[in-house]
Amino acid sequence: MPRAFKFAIDIDPQYYAAIGEIAARWSWLEHRLTVLIREGFQLEKGAGRAVMASMNATTLLRTAQTLTKFPNWISDPGLRDEMTHFTKAVEAQRETRNAYVHGVYGPETTNPGPLYRIQMRAGDHILAPDGMAVTLRELQKVAADLRALQVRGNELSNRLKKAQRNSPIDGGDR
Repeated sequence: MPRAFKFAIDIDPQYYAAIGEIAARWSWLEHRLTVLIREGFQLEKGAGRAVMASMNATTLLRTAQTLTKFPNWISDPGLRDEMTHFTKAVEAQRETRNAYVHGVYGPETTNPGPLYRIQMRAGDHILAPDGMAVTLRELQKVAADLRALQVRGNELSNRLKKAQRNSPIDGGDR
């Protein structure tokens, strides 16, 4: 028998804060990807912003990953390797971030204690929504993981900026 959920308008403000922190930290990571791309391709800030203004997270990740495949743009193999690991780590968090930030929350009608992220957009959940219990600690862990990626991304972009300013690119088409 399918469970029934109450789609709550209001949930505990601590949950809103934790979900908001996940969203804000993810936005910062998307921005950091644009910095890595801009610096990797050695684009002027304005040109970089114009090129990447409408790129979503998937496109930013793919573009950053392209930089790591060829020494034409980033000659330091250590930086390319680190950027590969960083983009994979960010990409690994994307679905988790999407699930929480785009989630619909509420209690189960027969068990109002736990808060659930209600699943209703794919597979069997379309006809019979289901829910996954969500704890504040779980949300805070995701936010902490994203913060660790922010620190990593900031350090990486600082090293890349320094290296790129000392190494002109050879895009192969000049």
